[in-house]
Amino acid sequence: MSRAGPSESKEKAKKAGKAIEVPESVRVLAANVRRFRLRLGLSQVALAAAAAIEYKHFQKIEGAAWPGVRLDTVERLAKALNVSMAELLAEEGMEVRRARMD
Repeated sequence: MSRAGPSESKEKAKKAGKAIEVPESVRVLAANVRRFRLRLGLSQVALAAAAAIEYKHFQKIEGAAWPGVRLDTVERLAKALNVSMAELLAEEGMEVRRARMD
């Protein structure tokens, strides 16, 4: 008996009409990406291009519909938004100090 992989399980859940559970960290990331993007006055297309992320992939990230966001993707988003990775991953209201690099 073979076991279904993560993508197979997601497909089965979709077909069965079940919601795929998205981790809270992904929801926080999505909200922060949107907040910082709007603060800079960037469109989704512009930010996706600046972060070298395919637009459709970016839409899933900002829509909290992509539960497996890689750290290198978070890093590219942070650089494009001129914030730290910690700021992108922090819940709203949490104080995040930027490390001094000198």
